[in-house]
Amino acid sequence: MAKLQVILDGAVIDEFRLTRGRITIGRRRYSDILLDNPAVSGDHALIERIGRDVYLEDRDSTNGTKLNGKPVRRQVLRFGDEIGIAHYALRYCNDDAPAQPGFEHTLMMKEIRPGGGRVDTRPQAEAAVASRNPASILGPLGVLHVLTGPNAGRELKLVKNLTTLGKAGTQVAVVTRRAEGYFLSHVEGAQCPRINGREVGTQPCALQAGDQIEFMGVSMIFDHQIEPAGKPAGG
Repeated sequence: MAKLQVILDGAVIDEFRLTRGRITIGRRRYSDILLDNPAVSGDHALIERIGRDVYLEDRDSTNGTKLNGKPVRRQVLRFGDEIGIAHYALRYCNDDAPAQPGFEHTLMMKEIRPGGGRVDTRPQAEAAVASRNPASILGPLGVLHVLTGPNAGRELKLVKNLTTLGKAGTQVAVVTRRAEGYFLSHVEGAQCPRINGREVGTQPCALQAGDQIEFMGVSMIFDHQIEPAGKPAGG
């Protein structure tokens, strides 16, 4: 299966399996591959499968799209090609391409397979990601507290723009981090996640502190990370 690895500052921060005929890339919230950076246009680029060929197309973006370092309008992709959009590189590859270290930090670690869905950033890349992401400045960091299942008692800090929950190819939901907060949406599979007992569809649903999420038999509580209070003046 073909996929795109999203790379920032040399670290693979996300992976997307190309399971549909058209994949949109941009800054708009409904983009299939969301790159939340001011240098990325709302509708920046498109990946399209026609027959056995896969094409990259720039959608008249403001800052342009590059393929292997050269500006491109529309071009057939080959495994190993790198797409350049703003600060990001998107590597076109197949499932044989290795996942990066830090894979064990995903929430559903026993469900996700290498090359499926989106995977976590390596710890040393988190600061670099935050520095490129305006949402990390505008809002508090979100956390999922796992209540049930094999990972009960653990917490997942939502430091990325996109955090995937579930099993790629079976059941997938995604938590998206934006300047206005965190959103949960259903990606694939017959089982939709629930927030406080209410089923969530493909449209992003805003998360509030204290919301209970149920997905794949696992219950989680969404909250904001509380920063340590500073020392009182004169103390």
